[in-house]
Amino acid sequence: MLETQFDIAVVGGGLVGASLVLAFATFAGKKKLRVLHLEANLAASPTIASDERHLAINAFSWQTLKSLGVVLDVNRCAPIQRIHISSRGDFGRVLLDATHEGVSEFGRLAPASQLRDALEKALANCSSAWLTRQHGSRLIGLDTATEGAANLTLAASDGALTKVSARLVVGCDGTQSSVREFISKLSPGVGEGNQESNQESNQEGHQHGFFDYQTSALSFNFKPEYDPLSTAYERFTDTGPIALLPLPNRRMGAVWTLPSAQANAALQLAEAEFLQQFQQAFGYRLGRFSALGRRALWPLQRLRARPDFSNRCVLIGNAAQTIHPLGAQGFNLGLRDAIALAATIEKADQNFDELSVLQVFSAARSKDRADTLRFSDSGLVATQNTSSLARVARSMAFTALETAPLAKRSLVRFGLGYVR
Repeated sequence: MLETQFDIAVVGGGLVGASLVLAFATFAGKKKLRVLHLEANLAASPTIASDERHLAINAFSWQTLKSLGVVLDVNRCAPIQRIHISSRGDFGRVLLDATHEGVSEFGRLAPASQLRDALEKALANCSSAWLTRQHGSRLIGLDTATEGAANLTLAASDGALTKVSARLVVGCDGTQSSVREFISKLSPGVGEGNQESNQESNQEGHQHGFFDYQTSALSFNFKPEYDPLSTAYERFTDTGPIALLPLPNRRMGAVWTLPSAQANAALQLAEAEFLQQFQQAFGYRLGRFSALGRRALWPLQRLRARPDFSNRCVLIGNAAQTIHPLGAQGFNLGLRDAIALAATIEKADQNFDELSVLQVFSAARSKDRADTLRFSDSGLVATQNTSSLARVARSMAFTALETAPLAKRSLVRFGLGYVR
C-alpha cells in the first residue's frame, strides 16, 4: 500500500526528475525526508528500446552525473573534441578545439537510452527508508490551499484513484507539464505566459512565455564517408540549423531543423532520397552519407514558465523552460536546475517548503536560464536573414570570432557548463 504523507513529491520520471531524486540521496536519509517519485509510465525506463536520441553532455554535467553515482559506458559515449560552426553560402567559420582551450574534450555524446538505464540503476540503489517510487500513476489533481501540505490526486492505469500529500511538489514532467497546468489554474496568470509573435523580440517578451517556432527537428544517425575525428558540426542553412554529432564506430547523429511541413514530408521519403536531400542541405565536407538509421521527428517550441514556482510547488527542467536544441543545452540546463534545487532544499533544512525559499531558488536560477535561452535563440535570429547584406555581416562576424581568443574562451566556458 502506498504511503500517503510525504515531504517532497517529484512528479516526472525523466532524465531531470531522476537526477533530482539522486541528488536528494546525499542528505534525505539523515534529514529524515520522505520523498515520493512519480512516473506516469508503468515500467521503469520505458523508452530504452525506442529512444534513438543522443544527448550532448557537457563537461560539468558529466562530472555531476558521476558524483550522483550514474555510471555511463565511455565506450558508447563519443567525445567531442572539436566544434565546427559555419553558415551555408557564407564565408568564414569558427573552429573550437578543446586542446587549445586547455581541456581534453568539451563533453560526450551519450545515447539517451543508456543514460536512462544508468539513472535507473542508480535509483535502484536508493534506500526505501526515504524514497518511494510509484510507476503508472498520473497526477490528475493538485490542491495547494490546505494548511501544511499540498494534496495530490493520482490515477493508476486501471483508473483507481489515490490521494497523497506532500509539503513540496516538484514538477519536472516535461514541456506538457501537468504540475505547471495546475499551478496556472490555482494562480491565474501564472505558469504559461502568452503566445508570442515573431515581432516580439524585446528581451523580456523574447525570453518568456510560449513560442511555436513552426519548425520541427528530424533526429537520426548515419555513416559519413570521412571519419568525423571527434568533431561536432553546427551548420546554419536557409531552412534551419543542422547539428552533426560524432558517435562511436565512425557514425554521426544528426538533428536537422526544417519548417514543419517540410520536415513531415522528409520523414516519409525513402532512404536514398532522404540522404540526398540531407546531403544537399549540409554539403560534402564529410563526403557522401550512407547507412541511414531510424528517423524521429518532434515539433520545436520555446517555453518559459513565469513564474516557475507557487505555493508549495516549483518547476525545473523542461517544465520550467523548453528551449531550441541549437547548442544542445536542454538537458544540461535541466540538470543544473536539479542540482541547484537539491542544494537549496538541503540548505533550508526544515523550511524548504516556504515560499521565500522557492523565491530564492527561482531568483538564483534566473540568469542561467535567461542566458541559455538567449544563447540557443541568438544563432537562429542571426541566421534567419538571408539578404546579401546580412550574409556579409554574418561572414564578418564568423571571421571576427575566429580571431578573438577571449570571445571564443567565453563561448567555450559557457558550453562546458561552467556558468556563474
